[in-house]
Amino acid sequence: MLQSETLLEAIESCIEEYQKIIGNKKKNKIPQANDIDKIREIPFLVSQGVDTDYKLAKHFQFSKRQGSYYREATQILGLINTNGICYHLTESGEKYVHLPIEIQKKFFVKLILDFPVIHMLFSNLKADENKSFTLRDIVKILNVNSSLTGKTLTRRANTISRWLKWIQYNIKSV
Repeated sequence: MLQSETLLEAIESCIEEYQKIIGNKKKNKIPQANDIDKIREIPFLVSQGVDTDYKLAKHFQFSKRQGSYYREATQILGLINTNGICYHLTESGEKYVHLPIEIQKKFFVKLILDFPVIHMLFSNLKADENKSFTLRDIVKILNVNSSLTGKTLTRRANTISRWLKWIQYNIKSV
């Protein structure tokens, strides 16, 4: 067995154990929203009345379907919830929008790192500064730890990769 396959198996095992500990079932979902800065903006938009997939899509000038992806990512992170049509801030979302600007990014990074797949990948990257994960590695991990299949796996792996890059870029300021 190759060393990278052994590492992937160890990561997959850790993710499974971590997911058993996490009580929030949404943390097991895999988001499809690549632009973290848009996700960070959504709780503020919701507090200003941009509270449906349609309004969100109109604000960002993308399709309603893409708006729903960004809403779902924000829900997965625990900042908003929906009653089926309209969004509302969660307790965590209320806290986030009222934090001082200099603390908001720290709070957001913590939310992302609480997400099991991101947590495990980021921990491994920090443990070995020379380590990197290819999109293919992430696809393998998601294949084992989600019900996703086909091209969806690659799209979601791309999202995870973009989130990791955002954290790596922004962690210096945190």
